[in-house]
This record gives sequence, C-alpha cells and structure tokens, in this order.
Amino acid sequence: MSHCKPYPAYKDSGSAWIGQVPEHWIVAKLAFRYHVALGKMLDEKRIKGHHLVPYLRNQDVQWGRINTIGLPEMDIVPEEMDRYSVSQGDLLVCEGGEVGRAAVWRGPDGVFGYQKALHRLRPVSSDSDIAEFMYYSLIAASVCGTFQEGDTKSTISHLPAEKFRTYRFPYPRLWPFPGLGGSAARRRERR
Repeated sequence: MSHCKPYPAYKDSGSAWIGQVPEHWIVAKLAFRYHVALGKMLDEKRIKGHHLVPYLRNQDVQWGRINTIGLPEMDIVPEEMDRYSVSQGDLLVCEGGEVGRAAVWRGPDGVFGYQKALHRLRPVSSDSDIAEFMYYSLIAASVCGTFQEGDTKSTISHLPAEKFRTYRFPYPRLWPFPGLGGSAARRRERR
C-alpha cells in the first residue's frame, strides 16, 4: 500500500477499535446510516405452501459470499415481501454464531427471503453509503473483537438488533467523488 497517499489530516474516532480516521469522515451509530432489520421467524406450523420462497439462513452467509443452492422454503405473503426479502446491494450480517459475518447480496430482488438469524442492512441514503464499505468495516470490527462480549453468560454469541444499531462505524463521504453518487442513485431506482 505504499502507493496510497495519506490523507492530509486525521482525527480521533472516539472508538478504540477504529482509531484515527481521515478528518472529513463521519463516525456514527449504525442506525443513523443503515436500516437494520431481522428476518422472518420460521414457524413450521404456519407453512401452508401458498407463498413459498427460498430463504437464507445464518449458515448460508459466509464472509463475502452467499449460498443460494438447496435452500429451504417458507411462506412469505406478498404484503411481507418488502420486509422479509433481499434486494441488490443489501448487506446480510449474521446475528449469531460467528457474529458479524457478512456478505453483500448480488442476486435478484425480492426472490429470496431471510430468516431471523440474519440482519439485513440497507443504507438510509444510497447516495451516502455503499454496502461494500460497510462489509469491510464489519471485517475490521470482527478482527478487532468488537462483537465479543467478555462477561456474557450465554455460550453462543448473539448480536441483537437493538445493540447492533448502537455500534459506531466510520463512514467516508462519497460526495463529491465522481461516479459514486450516480451509481448509488441507479441502485436506489431499482428498489
């Protein structure tokens, strides 16, 4: 990375795991930049087979990739599809197991659902944030042990949505960098 020039000025992020960030970056709670939603609770007794769609589980989301082969199905009625399906550019994040493991969805819009063990992140403003940068932020947070709870009594790690929304992350300003605003606007139009 010796070919990359440093930014002219940096500031303290106020977070030990983040450290210093370029002066023009923002450090904010996830909830200020992304809509965080947990998937649909699987209730096998309520599966009627009238509105079956394949759904993604925690195990289907690996770092940087999402399995779409051999998925189970659940009923998601048309009125619930926006709430419980994934769209191009959504970031899926594991709520349990390897907490924070994530991948960006690159499949079709509204064809796949997602189970309650996954958080779906969508930027509040696609002109300000892109899922790929958040994906790399999650890798950094995971490597730094940000999601590990030292005093937890549970044997399985979990990241409840309420807590996840309060974590602080760095966000670069995309504007006025050429090309980024236009592609983000096109992504938003597809939703």
